[in-house]
Amino acid sequence: MLNLYLTTYGYDYGYETESVFFGLGLAFYIFYAILVIASIVLIIIALWRAFEKFGKPNWAAVVPGYNAWVLFELCEIPGWMIFIPFANVVFLYVAYYRLAKKYDKSINFSILTILYPQVMLPILTFGKKK
Repeated sequence: MLNLYLTTYGYDYGYETESVFFGLGLAFYIFYAILVIASIVLIIIALWRAFEKFGKPNWAAVVPGYNAWVLFELCEIPGWMIFIPFANVVFLYVAYYRLAKKYDKSINFSILTILYPQVMLPILTFGKKK
């Protein structure tokens, strides 16, 4: 039966190919996990600095949920908006836009902050504005 399978359907890939695909998948997953963790750390550092500059409690950047509440209130958005599903993502983009405007940045910089917050928020918060 096995011989019929091999002759009918062609080459048997065997276990070594499965282990290569598993290794490649695992390497991709580890690389992706490192990128996600680095992105989260960059956002936390940038929010820590922004809260510090605007007189908010800087430890709030580390607390999930509360950091969005403080960011919303910093950008004149009611904090309870984080509890509205799907709309909270839109308001997060609005908060990024308004935060860039608080730093007196151009419209292009504000749009880039919405699109690439992991890169633009540290640039924004470690700038020279007091």
